[in-house]
Amino acid sequence: MNSQFMELGSPLEPRPPGCPIPLTAMQARMWSGSLQADGSRPSLRLCASAVRLMGTLNVTLLQRSIEIVIRRHEALRTRIVMKGGCPYQQIEPVAGYVLRTIDLSDQPPDARSDVSHLVQEFIETPVDLVTGPLFEAMVWRLSDDDHILVLLIDHIVSDGMSNGIIAREVWECYRQGLLGQPEPASLPQVPVQFADYAVWQAQTRLPWIEKHAEYWRQNLRGAVPTVIPADLRVSGVLAASGITVHIPFGDELTAALREAARRERCLLSIFVLAAYAVVISAWCRTDDLLLIFPSHGRHHSALRNVVGCVANMLLLRIKVKRERMFSELVAQVKYVVSTALAHRDFDRLPDLLPEYTTELSFNWQPTHSKKGAVDHFVMFECADQLSPTFELGLTTQVERAQLTTQLRVIPFPARTPGLAKFQPVFFDTPSGIHVTVMFDPNIIVPVTVESFGRRMLAIAREVCEESTQRIVSLLGKISSV
Repeated sequence: MNSQFMELGSPLEPRPPGCPIPLTAMQARMWSGSLQADGSRPSLRLCASAVRLMGTLNVTLLQRSIEIVIRRHEALRTRIVMKGGCPYQQIEPVAGYVLRTIDLSDQPPDARSDVSHLVQEFIETPVDLVTGPLFEAMVWRLSDDDHILVLLIDHIVSDGMSNGIIAREVWECYRQGLLGQPEPASLPQVPVQFADYAVWQAQTRLPWIEKHAEYWRQNLRGAVPTVIPADLRVSGVLAASGITVHIPFGDELTAALREAARRERCLLSIFVLAAYAVVISAWCRTDDLLLIFPSHGRHHSALRNVVGCVANMLLLRIKVKRERMFSELVAQVKYVVSTALAHRDFDRLPDLLPEYTTELSFNWQPTHSKKGAVDHFVMFECADQLSPTFELGLTTQVERAQLTTQLRVIPFPARTPGLAKFQPVFFDTPSGIHVTVMFDPNIIVPVTVESFGRRMLAIAREVCEESTQRIVSLLGKISSV
C-alpha cells in the first residue's frame, strides 16, 4: 500500500522547514467557490460535532484537552492566505486556547430550552477563510450537570473522519486528565501533518498523470454524467434548509444482505451498491451510471490519524445491463471498485477531466468494524475514526465506572449549512443498515424520496433471496412500488 506513494516520486514524509504549503486539489476548488461579490471568502463550517454533556463537567480540563489536540494537529491552526497572487495554507503558532463558554444557568427555563437556536446560530455564522480561526469550540452551561459542546471546523481543513479523530482525542485527553495524567500517554503518533500531504500531492501530480491519467481517459470515454431528475423548478421563496428522510433496513434484512454478500464473495457495501445502482438506473433512465464514492483517503499508514481534508471522491462507472443477472452486476461493481482503487486519483480527476462531474453519489459509512489496518480493498470498512466513541475510549470496567458516574455524552441534534439536491448516506450500524437522504425540497418532492426508499428495500429483499434474477425482472417488480 505504501509502495504506491513511493512509485509516484516523492515519499510521504514531513516537509522541509519553511516550505510553502499549497492547497490540495479539493481545497483549491473550495477556495475558488468561496469568493463572494464583496471580496470576502466566508467559511461554511460543514464539519460540526455537537454533544450534550450530562453530569459533572470539568470545563478547565476540557479546555486543556482541546488545547492539546490543537497542538497535535496543524490543520486546526490553519488559515488560507494569498502570496504572490496564489493561495497557500498558513499555520499559526501554538498559543494558549480559551474555550468560549456561555452560562445560561441563571436564565428562565424557556430561555434555556431555546439553546438549540443558539447552537444553530453559532454553526451557521461564517468566518472568513483568510481571517480565521477555522476551528472553534463553544460550551453552553445550562446547569451544574448539563452542558452542550460544539466543535466547529471548516471543511477546507477537515473531513468526516477528522471529526471522529478530533472528538476521540479530546475525550481521551479528558479521560486521562481525570485519572491524574497531565499529558495523554496513549494518543497515537501523527508522523505527518495534513500540510505534508498537501506538499506531497503537489510534488506527485505530474508522475500520477503520466502513470494513471490515460486509464481514466479510456475508462470514462463516452460516459455521460448522471443527473438526478428534478421534480420542481427552483423559483420563488426557497426553503431555508434541506429535508432528511430516514430509511431503516432493520437487522433481519441487513443480516440477509450480509449473508448474500458472503455468497457472492464481496463486501456488504459492494452488494448494496449494486442494488442502489439498479434503483438509480430506473429513476435516472440510464444504464450507464457515473457516481462518486467518498473515500476516506487514508490509504497510507502515516495518514491514519491525520486531521485535514484528506478525503476525496472516487469516480465509478457502472453499467446496468437489463438482460444480465444481478450477480453479474455485483461482480462488475466489485471489479470497478477494485480497479478504480488501483488507479486512485487523489482527487485530481475533477481538474483533469471536469466534463465528467456528476451529481450521483454513494456514501457508505460504517459505524463499527474490526480494528486494524486500513487497506485498499476494505476501504468501505474503515472503522475507528468515523464517529466519536461516546464511551470515551475507556479500557477497563473500573475506568468506565469512574468516569461515567461523572459524565454522559449524548449526540445533540444540529444542522450544518448548505443544501443537497439528493444525497443519501448508508450507515452500517449494529442495528442494521440505516439510510439518511438529505434533499432539496425546492427541487425534489418528498414523495419521490419516499419512493426511492421503498424501492431500495424491495430490491434488497429480492436479491437477498435470489441474486441470479435478471435485472429486467427486478425492475418490473419494483415499478409499481
